[in-house]
Amino acid sequence: MAKLTTLHLLLALAATNNWTIKQLDVNNVFLHGDLHEEVYMKPPPGFILPNKNIVCKLQCSLYFSSVDHSLFIKTHHHNITVILVCVDDLVLTGNNTEEIAHITTLLHHHLKIKNLGNLMFFLGLEVARNNNGIHLSQRKYTLDLLHET
Repeated sequence: MAKLTTLHLLLALAATNNWTIKQLDVNNVFLHGDLHEEVYMKPPPGFILPNKNIVCKLQCSLYFSSVDHSLFIKTHHHNITVILVCVDDLVLTGNNTEEIAHITTLLHHHLKIKNLGNLMFFLGLEVARNNNGIHLSQRKYTLDLLHET
């Protein structure tokens, strides 16, 4: 589960550096029913687990942050791309829009994702971007809570 502080930091970096922020959703993540037995499996090829620093190779190196294990960071020369994962929702940002499009295509090929466009809602937060920066609000989340009670 992504930490809200990680999301806040990521949004602050994106706003400060004028990065594009996209939201992706993994299709059919819960459609395969419940498991009623224990499942044991080996990590797939390309996953390495040395000393809790996990490296995932998806035609490039994506590193888990040692602070938040739902944060993936890819750096190459002066380019940086960041993915924040929360169950089946992903926030994708960075300083190279071509790399963001490339990673979106790779993820779609492997996971069948939906590109939801610019980030608007994540973890109960409404995200609105303008020339002055990024505005976060929980108005919709609060109204939904009030409606349920």
